[in-house]
Amino acid sequence: NLWLVFDGVEVGSERRITKPEFITAAQKLEIQSAESVYDKVDKNAKGYVLFEELCDWMSRNILSDWDDEDNSAVQQNGTATTNGANGTPSKPCAIHRVLLVPTHDDDVHQMFDFLDTKHMGALTLTSLELRLVEKFPEYAGTAITTAFHETDRSSKGFITRNEFGFFLNFLQHYQNLQSALEFDADGRITYEAFMEASNQLPIPRGRSAEDVFDNIDMKMEGIVEYDDVCRWMADNVR
Repeated sequence: NLWLVFDGVEVGSERRITKPEFITAAQKLEIQSAESVYDKVDKNAKGYVLFEELCDWMSRNILSDWDDEDNSAVQQNGTATTNGANGTPSKPCAIHRVLLVPTHDDDVHQMFDFLDTKHMGALTLTSLELRLVEKFPEYAGTAITTAFHETDRSSKGFITRNEFGFFLNFLQHYQNLQSALEFDADGRITYEAFMEASNQLPIPRGRSAEDVFDNIDMKMEGIVEYDDVCRWMADNVR
């Protein structure tokens, strides 16, 4: 899990790592020629690397190779990601491309402006599905619809600039958590499954997996919906 490696070597909490921290992370990620790679990732020689920059380099140089191998394995083994009951995602292949979204406000607003072609200050589901997937094919899928409705909680039919950051964050968690969690026949996650996957989940610092699950499991049933997990992560993890 790339985030866990990054978070494990970062001394502060600003989603940035120095060159020595990068070299430590590179060993865990099996990146060769770490110092040379660092210079490529830190394009502006600012003295640190952002998480998004590391993800971008990994997706271009490492994860793309994993995707090719994984797609080959799917064809040979006849297995693929499927949907469970009510269209809920079931566990996909163990290796998958990590969906990356902007996290800094300036980048979020820049993406919003790109999508808001009519300068209305609002994005409908239709405009998101068309424009977002056209520019960023990796966003394709039912996750956009789910993220939109989770963001548009008042059912006004659009999301605003201020809501767009949550939309992107939910979209990211909805995609990326699927490979870590085991679902039951109804597409839900038990307490036991959540605990088993806890070392692969972006649990905030100072919080335990048990505490997070209890926050999500408001009815104290010992089982949670996948959308509820993603909503909690979108609200609490950036």
